Amino acid sequence: DFDSLAVGSSMHDVDGWEGWFDDAQWGAQVTDAVAYSGTNSLEIVGTRDDLVPNWPQQTTGKWTLSVMQYCPSDKQTTGVVYFGPLTEYDGAAETVGWISEFMANFETGKAYCNADDAIQVDLVYDDWAELRLEVDLDAQEADFYYDNVFLSTQPAPSIAGVDIWPTDDIVAIYYDDFRFEAAE
Repeated sequence: DFDSLAVGSSMHDVDGWEGWFDDAQWGAQVTDAVAYSGTNSLEIVGTRDDLVPNWPQQTTGKWTLSVMQYCPSDKQTTGVVYFGPLTEYDGAAETVGWISEFMANFETGKAYCNADDAIQVDLVYDDWAELRLEVDLDAQEADFYYDNVFLSTQPAPSIAGVDIWPTDDIVAIYYDDFRFEAAE
C-alpha cells in the first residue's frame, strides 16, 4: 500500500518503482482521493504516467500478482488503461516483453485480457476490483482474473514486473495494495 508515502510524491523516487525506461517524467503520484486500505493509493493519469513496479526476474515456481483497481465513473468515458505483467524488463527498449495486458476499456465499459478478448466482463465502477495473475512458471503459463472472474490463460516463461500505462484521455484511475508473492 502507499500509506507511508507523502501525497503528491512521485513513485519514480520509490525503490522498486520507476517511470517507463527509468524516466522520472512517467512516475505516477500518490494520492488520498480514494484508497482501498489506509488513506493513500496510486493515481494513474493519461497525459502523465507510464509506471513500472519491477522486481528481479523470476523463472521458476508459482507466483501471485494482485492489485486493487478503482475506476471512477465521473472521470472518463473514453480511453484504455493497460496493466501488463512483464516477462523481462531492465529499463531499456531492447529487453522488454509482456505476458499480455489486463485492459480496462472505458469506451466499451469492459475488462478483458488483451491477448484473448473472448471473455469480457463489465468494468467495476466506483468500487474496488481485484486484478490477479496466477503464474506457474514451471508450466510456463499465467491465468488472468478480473474481480475473481477468469479471463484467459497466457504463456509465461518468466515474470519481472508490471507496466501500467493509460491512453492520453484517461483523467484518473487508482490502484492500491500491490502484492507479488510466492504462491502456496
